[in-house]
Amino acid sequence: VAPWRDGKAVMVTIEDTDLTVRTISDNLSATTPDLVFRAMAPDAGNIFSPTRATLATLPAENMLHVGFTASRTISSGTDTEVYSVVRDSTTGGAFVGPDRINFNSAFPTGNPTNQDHVSIAIDPISKRVLAAYSSVESALGQGYETVYISLYNQTTKSWGTSTDLSVFDPATGRTVLVEL
Repeated sequence: VAPWRDGKAVMVTIEDTDLTVRTISDNLSATTPDLVFRAMAPDAGNIFSPTRATLATLPAENMLHVGFTASRTISSGTDTEVYSVVRDSTTGGAFVGPDRINFNSAFPTGNPTNQDHVSIAIDPISKRVLAAYSSVESALGQGYETVYISLYNQTTKSWGTSTDLSVFDPATGRTVLVEL
């Protein structure tokens, strides 16, 4: 649940294979759900089984980001990735996406290790959108978990991710330390 316009709130839910957003009024009545994402059948490259949805809003800018984990089929089996869908003043009221939050040039078709537990925040001053998520990886035969941070480019409507615990700014093509 997150704040929205005119004293309302929005909430994201997963219903069967659909990711939906509802607006909640000040008297706690809910609107008909807006479809954000409908999962596809498990098949090569398709996104299915959405879980662990989260959202971030910037009501003054009519900006709503929904993040979630979903599965996809790759050559080695099933993989989980983190995705986002966005609605803002440039999308005509429609949700666009899903886009992989974990995009980087080293893995243009997705990271082959599992990503999960995404959280999204929007800075109300700079209007920059940041996502953090976990990834299960391995080095020297040992498995471990790490955290990645991604930055959203409002112009290209895309995410940029660098190495773990650093941020790649897709607008400048540089790794940066983000000051929020």
